[in-house]
Order: sequence, then C-alpha cells, then structure tokens
Amino acid sequence: MGDFWTNNSDAIIVGVIMLLAGVLLAKPLEALLKRIGASLEGFFQSLGFGFQKNYYRALVKAHQWLKLIGIYNSADLHAPRLKEVYVSLRMNTAKESPPVPWNRIFNDKEKHIVILGQPGAGKSTLLDYLTLIFTGHISHPLRADLKNPLPVFVRLRDLGTQSLLQLIESPDNVGLKKVPPGYFERLLKAGKCIVLLDGLDEVLDEKIHKEVVKEIISFSNQYPDNWIVVTCRTAGWDRQLPDFRQYNMQEFNPDDVRQFIGAWYREVTRTEEINKLGALPKPQAIREAEERARHLALKQTESLWNALRKNESLLRIARTPLILSLITLVHKNRTADLPQGRARLYRECLDILLDIWDGKDKGIASPDAPSPKDKLFVLKIIAFHYLEQGLLELDIEGLEKLVEPLLKDLTKPVSARSLIRQIHERSGVLVEQAIGKYGFAHRALHDYLAASYIAEQNKDALLINHAAEERWREVILIAIGLVQPKQRAETLLSSLLRLGSESAASLALAGWSLAEDIQVSEKLRASVQTRLLHGLENAPTFADFALLSGALADTDHAAMQSWISSVLSGRDPALQKRVLASLIPDMGLEQAKPFLPTLIRALADSTAEIPLRAQCALALAKLKPEADSELLNALTFARQQEDAALKSAATWAWCELGRYEELGLVKIPEGEFLMGSAETDKDAHDIEKPQHTLYLPAYYIGKYPVTAQEYQTFVRESGYKESGRGAGNHPVMLVHWYDALAFARWKGMTLPSEAEWEKAARGVDGRMYPWGNEFDAKKCNTEEGKKKGTTPVGFYSPQGDSPFGCADMVGNVWEWTRSLRGADWDELAFKYPYRFDDGREDENADKSIRRVLRGGSWYKDRSAARCAYRNYYGPDYFNYNFGFRVSASPISPVGS
Repeated sequence: MGDFWTNNSDAIIVGVIMLLAGVLLAKPLEALLKRIGASLEGFFQSLGFGFQKNYYRALVKAHQWLKLIGIYNSADLHAPRLKEVYVSLRMNTAKESPPVPWNRIFNDKEKHIVILGQPGAGKSTLLDYLTLIFTGHISHPLRADLKNPLPVFVRLRDLGTQSLLQLIESPDNVGLKKVPPGYFERLLKAGKCIVLLDGLDEVLDEKIHKEVVKEIISFSNQYPDNWIVVTCRTAGWDRQLPDFRQYNMQEFNPDDVRQFIGAWYREVTRTEEINKLGALPKPQAIREAEERARHLALKQTESLWNALRKNESLLRIARTPLILSLITLVHKNRTADLPQGRARLYRECLDILLDIWDGKDKGIASPDAPSPKDKLFVLKIIAFHYLEQGLLELDIEGLEKLVEPLLKDLTKPVSARSLIRQIHERSGVLVEQAIGKYGFAHRALHDYLAASYIAEQNKDALLINHAAEERWREVILIAIGLVQPKQRAETLLSSLLRLGSESAASLALAGWSLAEDIQVSEKLRASVQTRLLHGLENAPTFADFALLSGALADTDHAAMQSWISSVLSGRDPALQKRVLASLIPDMGLEQAKPFLPTLIRALADSTAEIPLRAQCALALAKLKPEADSELLNALTFARQQEDAALKSAATWAWCELGRYEELGLVKIPEGEFLMGSAETDKDAHDIEKPQHTLYLPAYYIGKYPVTAQEYQTFVRESGYKESGRGAGNHPVMLVHWYDALAFARWKGMTLPSEAEWEKAARGVDGRMYPWGNEFDAKKCNTEEGKKKGTTPVGFYSPQGDSPFGCADMVGNVWEWTRSLRGADWDELAFKYPYRFDDGREDENADKSIRRVLRGGSWYKDRSAARCAYRNYYGPDYFNYNFGFRVSASPISPVGS
C-alpha cells in the first residue's frame, strides 16, 4: 500500500483537484453554454432559418382554396383547390390597348401596380393565386422570372392606424405565433419581396382611407425595389396612387366561362366521390372514384353550359368568377330552370344556403334552429347596418347587441349568440373574417340583403343620398329592381339622372338600372338612352366604351343596333374598330346579319386600316355566316396579304366557315382531354406527370406533317432562305424551329402547342398511342419497323390515325411545337399541369429557351412514340428526323 501511494501520489492529488474543479465549475459552464446556445439560436432565428418554411406553409393553408363564397366545407360542398380551378384572367391598361394575360403585367420598369375590377371579378383570387406561385405551391415560371421574391399578403382593411411594416410583421397577419425580429424589414430593404395589398376600396372610412393611401405611397417610396400589387374595385378608384401602373381586369369570355364550369364541377365532384370512400381508401378505389367523378362532372358541365346558352340574361352576367360560382351552386342544388336575373340568382343562392343544406342535415340540427325566414330577416338587418355604418365586419358582442332586439319577432325562441353561431356555422353567409369578427362571405350577398331591406322598408331616399358612393352602387342597382310599385322605380331613376354627372360610371348605373327589369315610362327610357349614346360617341377610353356599350345593350338592344349601323357606315375608323372588336362578335348571327355586308366590304378594302380588316375577319369567324362567293373572295384576298395578323385572322375565319379541309387541316372540337402520363405507364418520365384534365377551345391542325414538296413551294414563292430536305410527299426534315414557324406564318397559321398536339394525337381518353394502349409497329414508322428513314405521309393511314383522323402523329419525324421547355437541361421550367398563361407559349422567347418536340421518329423506339412523350431542343437546332405540322387557332393572330 505504501508503494502504491509513493508511486501514484502526484496523479491522485491532480485527479482529486480536477474532480473538485469540475464539481465547482459544472453549473457555471452549463449556464454559459446555454447562454451561447440561446444567442446563436436568436441569431439564426433573426436570419429566418426555419421560419420561411413555416411561413410558406401558413400562407398555403390560408390561400389554397377558392374563397369566392363562404359556403364551402359544409356537409355537402367542399372548397375547390384554387390551382385546379383558376382560369387565366386578362388585363388591359387604362389606355386603349388589347388585353394581355395577367402574368404579362410584370416588368422590371414598373414594379408598382394597381389592379382594378368589378365586384366579383377575381381581384382577391388573383392575389391568392400569386401567393401560391411565390410560395412554390403552384409551379409557374413567373417565380423565377421575378427572382423568387418573398410573398407578403395584406388585407388593407386590417391596417387601421398602424404602419404597413407593423402589420406585415404582426403574428396575426403572418399566421404564426412568432416572427423573427427584423426578418421582413431586412428583405424589404433588399428588394426581395412581392407585397400583395388587397382591397383598397374596402377601407370605407374616408379619413382612414386617405391615411392608408398615404401609407402605401410612403411604403412604396421607402422600399421601391419590391414588387407592390394593390387591388381595388373600379368604382372605388380615383387615381389615389398616381405612380402605380393601372390595369383593368377583363370579364370572362365564353371559353373562360365553360372552362371555369368544367373545372369547378370536376373539383367538387372529385372530392365528393372520394369522401364517400371513408378513411384510408385503397388506391384502386380512389382511381375508380376519380373516373366516376370525371364522367359525372362532364355531364353536369354540359348540362349547365347548355342551360346558360338558353338563358341570355343570365349568360350576360355570368362573366365573373363570383357569379359563376353562384350559378354552379344553384345549378348543382336545383332541378328547375336557372333564374332569369341577378336578384333572383342571389335569392336562390340564399335559399340554398339558409334552407336546403340545413334540410339535408336535420340529424345534426339544433332544437332551437331558426327558420330560413327568421335567418333571412336577421341577415337583412345586419347587412343594412353594415352598409349604413360603413362596416365590413363586427365582433360577436356588437352582433349580439344588434340582433337582441330582433329576437321577439322570430317564430322560435333562440338566444342572439346561438342564432349568430348557427348562421355562421351552417350557412356560410356570415364568415369569421378575423378572430372573433364576422362579415359577409361576399359583398354581393351583402348588397342583395341590404337592398332587400331598403326596398321592403321604403328607404328610397337613402339610395339617392348615397348615389355617389361606390359602396352603395350595387345596392342601388339591385334595389331598383326590387322596389314596388312602378312609381318608386321611376322616381329613383329620375333622381339618378339628375344627380349623376356624365361620367361613364354614372351613365352606366342609370342604364343598368333599366336592365333590372323595372317598369318606367318611355320618356324616361329615352332620356337614359340619349345620354348613353352621347357617352359612347365621346368615350375617352376603351374601358369607358365597354362600360357604356354594355349598359346600352342591356337597356335597349334596338337602339344599340341602330347606333352600330351608323358607326359602321361612318368615317371614324377608331370607333369602327371598337365596335368590331367588342360588340358585333358577341351578337350572334341573326342579330348581326344587317352588318355582314359592311364587314365583308371592309375586309376586302385594301385602303382600310389593317387592324380594322383583321377585326372584321375575326368577327366573321365568330358569327359564321353562310360562305357565299363574295365572302370567300374577300377572305382569299386577305389571306394573300403580307401582314401576318391579317393573314392569320382571315385563315381562322376560313376554317371557322367550314373550309378547313381545303387547307389540309382537321378540326379538333372544344372540350377536355387527359394530358400527360398515368402512374401506371412504366415508360413514363417525371416531366410527363401528373396526368391531368385540360380544356381546349376548338382549333385546327394539319392532317399530315408538312411535306418536302410543300416546304419547297414555300421557299420558292416567299423567297425564304434555302433550307429543309426531303423527297416529294415525305415529311420535310432538317428544319429548325424558326424555319417551321416561318412556313406556318406564310400559310396564315402557327405551330401547335404541345397541348394541342397531344389532344390531336390521343383524343380525349388518355390512350397511350393514337390507336389505343398497345404498341403496334405496323401502324407507325419507328425503330421497330426498321425503315431506317422517312416514309410518305399517310403511309400508315387510316390504321395508324388518331381518333380525330390525324395521320403520322407518332413516328416518321419529330414535330416542332410552339411550346417552351426552358433554358436549363436539368430543371424543367414549365411543368404540369399545363397552363397557357405562364409564358410557355411565347413565340418571341429567346433562342436560349428550348422548344418542345413531339411524336418520336423513325430513329426512335416505341417509348418515344407514346402520345405523352416530351422531347426538346434549341430552336436553331435541326436534324434529319425533325419536321413539323401546322395549326390554326384563335391565338394565331396574337402569335404573329
């Protein structure tokens, strides 16, 4: 033992000292490390590590659903996903200009934008859609084009007296419990945000409105390098933001209407069918449910579309996402005919929300459930109170105070809170706009309810007193259609004419009042008509012209016809172009017949302005009159002109008049088809997925690829540079994308988009090859056939033809399309689902952007011959198995 101590005493002493030091220092060291850790955590949190992911998740959760009306997520109806039902909106500037897709309004020179639109036009929905794009939830090249800015969404009515930065950084606005200090301010200073400011018109208090405008201007000056987008109702805009570029949202055209209806039914029906399967359904059951839903949605879409075409008064107003949502809701729940007018439509919608759904859910109904009549009575008074007080929302205590005195007049005893809760939870008419604050699901429902109360309570003087106020305008229009007897409507309309200035909005208000099916004297009608005609003659902008022409058409169709005749026979080409572009095409053939000779003469007049002649051709294409010799000669002459836009418009008209086979084209009818590859396709690549349903308007496509003989005729007659190779009626090859486009434009056509190409190749049912789902080397010229070169076009026809009768869609030669792939080999810029509005069909894209080819070739095997296969090369690249075919569609003049 002594030897042990002697030999190890120093080590033992050192060990004991270290042990004691460790015991004494453990706690301070632990605290120090915790402080260092907390400091590092705070530092990284301030930089936003981990926050952005949670922030984007919160944004997607808040903005991913269509929120036009607050009736989704009930027991019977589920909100459509916005990315599945969004229909591309078009914009034009305040100056007279043609509409452009919404994504074209973004450019580096003008980063501050205000978007104007009528009630229900989709302004807020567009901001929702932009939010989803910039979080990456929806794939769109705009995100990369704008260098991936951070989306910031703000409802301007929430601003109050705080600064925009304070609201942006508040947890309530972000949707999370904590926000890293300085996170948003740092990115704003760096110019790395896109700030979406929704609803300038919803700041109703005049004093607060002015302060909000000042704050927006101050904010835009302080952070000038960020994108800032403001939305506002057209009637609520008075150039409050003079340095912001102004855009006006355009109404849906008939193709948009049909596309929206199809997408809405497809989404809602799909959710309903899948929900029937219960929890954890098997993949096969889901696929079968989706197939059932697809067929059911197609049937419902056709039913509603046909009903709308028979109901002109409703189709005329069915040009906004809101009205279409209400119409689809009513159509889905009613077996009777659609209502005739707007007021009846709103009433039908409220009947469904307040009555039918409660009737379906009696099993969960409260014993003190108020009757639909009681709920409607209370909602009208709430709506009027909001209107009169300039409110958009009220807390539960304020609502209870408002409702309490009404309870004695109800047919069932119920507490104020219970009544409000049941209206909120079971109808969706009242929605929780913010925590504990309730407003109407949409202004349209609010306006109808307030107008009903005013009409019932004979408060007409209020309408006149507030005629100049934007928030009262829709209420006035609806109320004039509801008041009884006739004298009340006459008094109101006369007062409007006396009080209104000759602004386009005031004149339109008077005209549209007559369109609400009211009974007034002929003298008063004539007075309104005279004012409208004078306004049309002198409308300073295309937007004013469209506003007034719509009001006149709704007020007196015969007067509109007479005025159009005088314009077309006059000497004002600018006014003539306005009429041809926006009025005649939508009339229908019977009503437009008196104007046909004028259209044909203008089309054939070589001294007339080219844009005017092109508009005549497009109007004739839409009207589809009988193709007599005079009309055909005029179109032939127009197709021989050098101007590409005129030639394209005349070619489209030629096709629409039924002469497309003379041009070697096949008609592909409007409608939906399955695009892309299914998960069950073992040969499919990721860029072909997901398979999705896509709607296309009618178009025309070449029955065969362009032959070498046809191409050499083009070179000889046009003076185009010598290019392309091939023999006789074999497809031309060794042509690059620019060669193909030059030929197409020479013909007055364009190249098909890859969506148009794919539908023409496979039909509507998603088949793998033009003839079916099994490959057959005897039906196309691919590597398996060992031809080792091209074959004459039509060699495999008809056995290899597509369902629409197109030949050589797969094999023989690859075919250029007008669609873009992107510049990066490793990252696909334009993904599925296919969209027309994301820049992928820009014919003027830089040559660094690769173009898509389709169809495979004699050099490739069966995998490349699948209808969904996508290939891509630079537009200046050519090969011995590259060719093309042409197409004609309404976009051709734009592409030119």
